[in-house]
Amino acid sequence: MSNTSTQVRKLDALDLEILAVLTNNPLWKQKLYETLGKKSIQTIGRRVNDLQDGDLLASCILSPNSLNRDLVIGYKTTDRGRTALEQHHICQAAGCGKIVVDGEDHVHEFTTAADYFDTDTTD
Repeated sequence: MSNTSTQVRKLDALDLEILAVLTNNPLWKQKLYETLGKKSIQTIGRRVNDLQDGDLLASCILSPNSLNRDLVIGYKTTDRGRTALEQHHICQAAGCGKIVVDGEDHVHEFTTAADYFDTDTTD
């Protein structure tokens, strides 16, 4: 469990937003970049690779109608990634935005990353 906590603590708001977006809607890197509308495609690509290396994302095959290709490799949130979304909490106090992990003390009220990014983590 401590290894999971160590991994979980390394996530920031962009990592959590990527996990939240890919929880309900598997996408390929370019489409994820367009959906998020922030950072560079290279940054998004690196984050996806890092999250996949940490077993928080898994690759999957997609068949998008918007591409002139039959199949493309996409990414979706794993069970471990959904757990990370529930373990991370983002402070909603004005000007704070601090990310804390279950068990950490914080003076403001906070919400889970899943709720913050408005994703339904139930199947």
